[in-house]
Amino acid sequence: ISETVVGFALQRLRSQQPQPLARDALIVNTKVGRYELEPSQQFDFSHERTIASVRTSLQRLQQQQKAEGGYIDVVQLHDPEFAPDLDLLFQETIPALLKCRDEYRWCKSLGMTGYPLGVQHQILQRSLEEFPNTATPIWDQSLTYAHYTLHDVSLVNRTFVGRQESFAAFCETRNMTLLSAAPLSMGLLTHQGPPVWHPASDELKRACRDAARLCQDNQMDVTHLATVFALVEPRIPCTILGIKDIAQVQAAQRAASRISSLTATSTTEAEETNDIEKEKQSTKQHPSLRRLQTILTPEEFKVVSHILDPQQGPFCNVWGSQNFYCSWDGITPVHEFWKDLNVAATKWQLE
Repeated sequence: ISETVVGFALQRLRSQQPQPLARDALIVNTKVGRYELEPSQQFDFSHERTIASVRTSLQRLQQQQKAEGGYIDVVQLHDPEFAPDLDLLFQETIPALLKCRDEYRWCKSLGMTGYPLGVQHQILQRSLEEFPNTATPIWDQSLTYAHYTLHDVSLVNRTFVGRQESFAAFCETRNMTLLSAAPLSMGLLTHQGPPVWHPASDELKRACRDAARLCQDNQMDVTHLATVFALVEPRIPCTILGIKDIAQVQAAQRAASRISSLTATSTTEAEETNDIEKEKQSTKQHPSLRRLQTILTPEEFKVVSHILDPQQGPFCNVWGSQNFYCSWDGITPVHEFWKDLNVAATKWQLE
């Protein structure tokens, strides 16, 4: 339904008078891999379904008319961690996506979305090994979520086994666009709290409530501060916000408008690199504090500094726990999902 609604909106924008919106002024993304609510039909990474899904998306989005420049900008492989076997992705899903892009010309680029950074890194790295002679790189985009928030900056500071680079650095060196979603951690960093199904540990939920209460006690909105925090990071070129009404659009606009003040006082690239290196070596100062100080009020900066304090802040116990990344790893629910369906799925995500 959502693709159909968006399709009607796109068609209206492109036919509006007196000035229709040009197709190249739009960026249209869609996904393959995850479909129905019924668990037994929820995921399908087969070659046939992947091709059919992209074809259907073209029709729903009203982008199928090649004479009018019809195409999808980016088709994303969605939640690949739920593939029952890694070989399935490389034998069926990825070849189907390449056919949609290179042979059928239904899309211009390919991307990937999902929560576990290690899974995306594993797929991206294997893609380089299995398709070394591809004229055009397979992946142009990566979208992940809840990995650059007030309580989790693993997108820029967590490295992988045998490597010295973060996921953000991995994407940058391979000319992949990085999109970071859910800066509010799917409701954790709001005054009303997360939905009941949220996968975070009770300890993390308590810490987020403490952070929200600290903001409230100082007449501040944790949602606003969390949004500004996410938008200020220069190593993340795009942050995606979930918005459901006009009030939230306006709130996001207020947060984004504050970032523009960095333009007048921005540091040079060399200074920025030096700051990042200092932050890597320091356990006392949280990344982004220096940049935040230039745009937050003194009162706001004091509150955010306390939230990010690794010794006394609300997240100090969470960050100090050895289970910080394990308690919400995005992998455990995958294995439980296939176990409930009695499917003999491999544990390739743990490699």
